[in-house]
Amino acid sequence: MNLLILLLVSRTYVPKERIRDTLEAYRDSSQEAFERMFERDKDELRALGIPIETGSQDAYFDDEPGYRVARDAFELPAVELEPDEAAVVGLAARVWQHAGMADATSKALLKLAAAGVATDREAIDVVSPRLVADEPAFDDVWSACQTRTPIRFDYRRGDQPEPSTRHLQPWGVVSSRGRWYVVGHDADRGEPRLFRLSRVVGRVAAEGEAGSFTVPAGTDVRELARLLAPERPSATAVVRARSGEAHALRRRASTVTALEGGWDRLELEYADLGRLAGDVLACLDAVVVEQPDDLRAEVVRRLRGLAHPDGVSLEAAARQFGVTTKQIVRDLNVVWFCGLPGLGPGDLIDVDMDALGEDGDGVVRLSNAEFLTRPLRLQSSEASALVLALRALREGTPGESREAIDRALVKLEAATSEGASAEVIDVPAHDPRTAGVRRDLEDALDRERQVRLGYVVESRDETTDRVVDPLAVLDAEGSAYLDAWCHLAEGRRLFRLDRVEGLEVLDTPVEQHDVEPRDLSEGLFEASHDDVLATVRLARPARWVAEYYPVVSRTELEDGGLEVDLRAGDPRWLVRLVLRLAPYAEVVGPVAVSEAVTAQARAALAAYDA
Repeated sequence: MNLLILLLVSRTYVPKERIRDTLEAYRDSSQEAFERMFERDKDELRALGIPIETGSQDAYFDDEPGYRVARDAFELPAVELEPDEAAVVGLAARVWQHAGMADATSKALLKLAAAGVATDREAIDVVSPRLVADEPAFDDVWSACQTRTPIRFDYRRGDQPEPSTRHLQPWGVVSSRGRWYVVGHDADRGEPRLFRLSRVVGRVAAEGEAGSFTVPAGTDVRELARLLAPERPSATAVVRARSGEAHALRRRASTVTALEGGWDRLELEYADLGRLAGDVLACLDAVVVEQPDDLRAEVVRRLRGLAHPDGVSLEAAARQFGVTTKQIVRDLNVVWFCGLPGLGPGDLIDVDMDALGEDGDGVVRLSNAEFLTRPLRLQSSEASALVLALRALREGTPGESREAIDRALVKLEAATSEGASAEVIDVPAHDPRTAGVRRDLEDALDRERQVRLGYVVESRDETTDRVVDPLAVLDAEGSAYLDAWCHLAEGRRLFRLDRVEGLEVLDTPVEQHDVEPRDLSEGLFEASHDDVLATVRLARPARWVAEYYPVVSRTELEDGGLEVDLRAGDPRWLVRLVLRLAPYAEVVGPVAVSEAVTAQARAALAAYDA
């Protein structure tokens, strides 16, 4: 690659000795070794179809012959790649673009310029990718994979309060939806594991000599990453959705059955109950969960937390537990004496009894009870003791009770060993679900024809009909987009292909627009003066928002969470995001957005109360 770049950027023929002086691998070898390596590298480049020209600087004098690659001869026609092929090419391109290797390229160009060789830096754009690997740990992990060096690093999982130290023999680096992972042998667990590089905390340290391990023969790192990714759907949920709404869930539904009163029944397969609960909440009051009961209960629990940010109504608490409001008040009088060991003034739970009405109304407010929100964490020895006790108990227990013990055993045994940490199931570069849409758009681009789109705007949960002049089809951050001039919006817009519900190529020629090719190097989001700047407090499980969406600023919180300032082109999008993240996100400001979240949660909760 270094030889290719050197010959590509040179405007004139580069003599052999100057090539040797410029490239470190050649410069540090003997003359005989240099000759062998140089001929080998030229042969490899020519075998790849890269024409290396030989010539001299002056036609009238017998100068030392030199070499160059003509840019127009180097550029290739369009290449169609299979998804796995595109993934490999994308990896190679991103690695070259990454900071460490770009630095080496810059140094080579400086040496050429100092030697009097005229260079054309823009020629590098021929092989420049759009995406880069910007995780701080990328360089060290990639280098360790190449040199087969064991590494040590601190790693924070999304469901853990503190990072833990991991010891890994890195086998390879893979990408999925714009994120990077390392796959290797976890020395602590004694088996392969998958780690997301953006969750590596601090520096990556070498823990052994280069070449001290080997990757097992026949290992397919990418296939192994798929196997270590989250499980496939294993359960089915049934929800009611208002007709013409909840498009995001409708696209995933296995069946849709029309009901009376303007509602449809949707069946959805899922693997992660918590994630599906977030997707349901993002649909506001347009969706009501029917089955399973644990999904319905989880959605209701989150909605109540949002609908009553300062507490829960006394009536709702009584209804939840199936008792009278008087019983709730009696129980709250007992809560006064509950808390953490020590039972001092700072250890006991505080109950705001003044907020309770005499007639069974009012709001229940608790404070100094944050420890109740933390999930129970068992030490390995504690979990092992419980497992042994349950196994002994199981021997003499028949029927339904044994089934309950079996379920508890499964959960406890799973808790004693960590699973894979990846959150993203790999998606091919060209999603087969949008293959037909992509073909039609490419046809419209070739023939320069307008396109009519039926497009779902998820922030408003509605389908719009619009005519556009297509400019390009782009792949970015794990999804495919149409860059087009929209006549409905009277401006340039991006449309995600998986949100296109109808497409018709028209006979009308496109109108010409004086626009530059879209630059995605800074991400998809383009700031506007009309954006809402919101401050959102994220608990630890929702920290990923700061990685996935562009934030203006971020502040670390003492409890491991984040407070971020982010821009929203449409406040309704932000409301749906916060509902999806409940209870791990809170809008600090502006007040109007915070109030909108509460109002939407109450509207959705009313459907369940009814």
